[in-house]
This record gives sequence, structure tokens and C-alpha cells, in this order.
Amino acid sequence: SRLRQKLGDDPKAPRLLKTVRGEGYLFDCKVRQ
Repeated sequence: SRLRQKLGDDPKAPRLLKTVRGEGYLFDCKVRQ
């Protein structure tokens, strides 16, 4: 997707975005303080 390309995320080994079937994308990352 264009969103993955902009973020530099690899669809075969996603780090930031996960695909939720029937819903869309889930932004999944560790939060550091």
C-alpha cells in the first residue's frame, strides 16, 4: 500500500502496520517515554 511505502514498512515483515482483515490497518509500535 502507499501508506506502507511512505512509512518504509515491509509488507512481508511488518514492523509498524498490521493488516486487520475486514477492518483496515492497525498501527502497532512500542512506545518509549
